[in-house]
Amino acid sequence: MQKYIILLKQQLKEAENERRKAAQYGLHLLESQSEVQNQLDQTRRELTEKTEINFNKPLSSCREGSFLYFKTLSIIVSN
Repeated sequence: MQKYIILLKQQLKEAENERRKAAQYGLHLLESQSEVQNQLDQTRRELTEKTEINFNKPLSSCREGSFLYFKTLSIIVSN
């Protein structure tokens, strides 16, 4: 009977150790996921900013080009 109790205590101790390891792994996974999410958010912000800048560049240069074209055209027509 005493051997059975000792065996049960050992099994309980092993189970507790396994649960502790699982909890540590779970915590590590949560921390890693949080870091990855932060990196993703930062990358998304950077890409959004770059996209907005690149999207606005052609529009402003197109407006400038159109202005110069019509100004040149008006000079030619007036002469």
